[in-house]
This record gives sequence, structure tokens and C-alpha cells, in this order.
Amino acid sequence: PDPGSRLSSTPTTIRLPNLRVEPGSGQTLTAPMLSVIASWPALFFDAQHLEVQHSTILSLVLVAMATGAGLIELSRRMRRTSLDPSGEREIAMPLRDVLGHDGKPGLLSQLLPELCGLALWMALASTLILRSQDGEVDMTQQDRELERQIRAEWPVLRSADSLLGLQAMIRSVLLASAALRVDQSMASPLAGFPTAFLLLAACSRVALLAMSPADVYHLDGPLGGTINGALEVGALLLLLYVAAVQVRRTQSRAAWVLAPATAASVVAFGWIACHNHLALADPGQSYLDVLFSFLQLAELAGSVTFLANVAVTAAEQEPESAFSAFAHAVLPAQQLLSAYYLLTAWGGAPLQEMPALVGAGRPFQMLQLMGVVQVGAYAAAAAVRLAVPCRAAASYSDVIDV
Repeated sequence: PDPGSRLSSTPTTIRLPNLRVEPGSGQTLTAPMLSVIASWPALFFDAQHLEVQHSTILSLVLVAMATGAGLIELSRRMRRTSLDPSGEREIAMPLRDVLGHDGKPGLLSQLLPELCGLALWMALASTLILRSQDGEVDMTQQDRELERQIRAEWPVLRSADSLLGLQAMIRSVLLASAALRVDQSMASPLAGFPTAFLLLAACSRVALLAMSPADVYHLDGPLGGTINGALEVGALLLLLYVAAVQVRRTQSRAAWVLAPATAASVVAFGWIACHNHLALADPGQSYLDVLFSFLQLAELAGSVTFLANVAVTAAEQEPESAFSAFAHAVLPAQQLLSAYYLLTAWGGAPLQEMPALVGAGRPFQMLQLMGVVQVGAYAAAAAVRLAVPCRAAASYSDVIDV
């Protein structure tokens, strides 16, 4: 600040989401940054309103994960009918198909490993959140005040980063299912371009964690740290396995189309990310901000190509499978967590740019709109599958390959 400024000369530590300015670090606060800090309390919504909002969104996500797969398959199978004994009319029999009949496993039985995995992760997440302490012993008074403010605004999850922690847990179950049910995932809309783009996003996410400092682009809160890092590395390994199987089994003609299209997309994503990125990292590490925008663009491409695959295969009546139903149920809920984080974690109103955190272009609008579009794409894909009947399941759809 200028010598004539009335700001206190006492060194302090100022924390914003993933932004930290330490005393004696040589970093300076620009006028836009000071204006944001001065109005920081006003940027947050009312704590009581946020408590209801956060509790509601968490409840919706958990309910969607627990019941979505069954409801999707139930709605699809309600269109499958059989003649009654008199032969005069057709009757629907969805419940028997979902629960199983005549010694054949139903959808819930087939998805039992996935449902157990989700339940275990949710139990672990709940335990970690409930056992999280109110603050570190060596925290400064300013940090304690900020910690209490965050806890007041995120009373259930303890911090906004817990949304991304939950997303990583759900993603790990989905990708483990894709790896164990590899034949089904090969025949699902996830195969092809969606897998390639999600692999790009996973590589970018792991690289971002590896190259960034501990206070930048690393998750805080009870679901961050080592657990989140292990989940992201595990997701990358699972995607590498699924992609390797797809490449090995894909026809050469399809591979010739997939490879150059993916390479061209990487160039396009890199150009867009360079012109629209945040400013959370140090000035000499702006490539971290570019990488964050890049992975969000890759995930957007994965969701759009997933929807395109569903639209293309709808006319061909894609074979039913447990993995396909699980993916259609989980993907919208998974991306809803990320979209909600991008819309609310920064303290400003949705689609509002914060100049102090802008590195280039309009990153807040781009990231938040992409998050909403991803949820819409996956929800639209599920709606298409609900509206289009499908063939009977193949013989391999009742087992998990181990």
C-alpha cells in the first residue's frame, strides 16, 4: 500500500479460496484485491439461508445416488410387456425384473457391489466430517475467524471443498464398476470419446495436484489431503485400464478417427484455457490456473460426447446392462457436486467475475456455465434412455469380470 494509506501496518495473513498472501512474501495486493477483501463479508449469503441450501442439496444428491439407478431401470423396463394368460392384453412386469425372478438376478442384485461401495464411501465421508476438529492449534486469530465463518456457511460439509471430495469418491465407484464390468462399459455410451476426454481430465487433475503447492488447488477440509490425492490417482489408473482395453478391442478405423480428433481437442482446449483462467497460483505458476481450466473443458467434452453417444445408439436400441443404468444415475449427481462448487465456493454471485481472482478472460462465467452444461448433458442422456426402449441384456451383463 501507499505510505499515506490508512491501512494498518501490522503484518497479517489474508486468506481467500485457495489464495494466501503471507507477511514478508513479497506479494502485493492490487486495488481490485483490496476492494474484494474489504467487501468480503458482504459477498457471502446469509448463513441461515446457506445452511438450508447446503442441507437440501446434500440430501438431494444422496437420495439420487441411492435410488437413481433403480428408478431409471424401473422406468425403462415398464415399457417391456408380456401377454397375460388370456392373451387378450399386455401387462407390464417391471418389479420382477428389478428385484429378480425365476432364479435370475435383478438390477439391484447386479448393482449390489456398486451400491455397497457408495454406502461405504458415504459412511467414511460422514465419519470424517463429524470428527473434523474446529481448527488447528497453531492457527492465527484471523484464520480462526475465517474458519468459523466457513463453518457457519457450510454447517454440513464443513467447507466447499468437501463437495469435490464427495465427487471424487463417487467417481471412484463409477470407474471401478467400468473396470470390473469392462464388457458392459465397452458397449455403453462411456466408450470412445467420453473415455478419452475423461482420461485427459484425470491426467490434468493428478498433474495439478502434483505440481501445485499445498495451499493451491489442493482440497481443504475433512475430505481433502491424502484421501483425495489417493482417489484421484486411483481414478487415473482405472481410466487407463478401461482406455487400454478399448484401444485393444477397437477397430483400426475407429482408432484413426479417435486419435486425431482427441489431439485437435487438446490444442483447442489449451488455447481456450490460456485465454480464460483464474489467478489463484503465484504469478510465475499461471500454468496451474490454465491446467485447471483445461481439465474442466475436458470434462465438458466428455459429458457432451456421452450425450452424443446416447443419441446415436438410441436408434440402435443399446443392450441393457447394469453398468449403463448405474452410469446414467450417478453421472448427473456426480457433476452436480462440481457445478454447485463452482457456483458457490467463491463467495460471489453466480456468473459474477471477481477481478482479484481473474488471470485472463472470463474464467468464472466459463467455468460455472460449463459445470451447469455438464449436469444438463448427463441428465439429458438419462432422459433419452428413459424415452427409448432397449433390447434385452446380453449374456455377460449379469456378472462382474474379475
